[in-house]
Amino acid sequence: MFDKKVYVIPSETTIKIRVIIEELFSDGVSLIFYEKFYELNEEWLFDGSIVSCEMLKSILENMFPAYSYKKNYFTNNVLSKPELQRIHSEISRVWGDVILLNYNKIAERLPYIPIEKIKSALSQSNTFLWNSVETYANINKILVSADELTRIHECVSKVCAEHGYVSISDVPLAEIIENNDDLSVTAIHSAIYNLCLEDEFDKNGKMLVHKGDTASALQIIKEYCEKIDKCW
Repeated sequence: MFDKKVYVIPSETTIKIRVIIEELFSDGVSLIFYEKFYELNEEWLFDGSIVSCEMLKSILENMFPAYSYKKNYFTNNVLSKPELQRIHSEISRVWGDVILLNYNKIAERLPYIPIEKIKSALSQSNTFLWNSVETYANINKILVSADELTRIHECVSKVCAEHGYVSISDVPLAEIIENNDDLSVTAIHSAIYNLCLEDEFDKNGKMLVHKGDTASALQIIKEYCEKIDKCW
């Protein structure tokens, strides 16, 4: 019974649900959204008298009582993790060896997560960096050595100590740009900041200052203009 109505669900329908769900979790999937599971299997679910996502959730709860059930998704992992963190882990799991992926490629690899959820997780991550329209870079795939990161940190620290600020555009990144020619400069700037600068420096646009300092772009322009005799 569901919603005060009696539905006769054939055994082959519940068997098929069990086979698919167990296979997905066995393959490494860690969460499944009800709406996507229903959307991708709607024809045979509806034919089997499962007429809505809400009904599907009720059936799943009876079939797999050990799983964890949230408002929009369920998981075989009883550990308590926020939805965003789970989606972030799923994106990392399917990313592969490439540096760049767009929304659609990721969604193809995660068919049981709504693309809007994927977009939201990407936009709120320090691991996945905006590169260009609908395309993100994986910070863990960027070619940069520990020595290069150390040199960049030392450079930024020195310039900020002398002048109070530095533009990330003035940081020597030519070698990193050359070694990662698929990436936009924006993505490289974000990667460098996240990899070796964010613990000690604040970033406002392209300007870097020591945490707690308040140098602004307007202040920097005013200081520069005060030092010159004429404009060209």
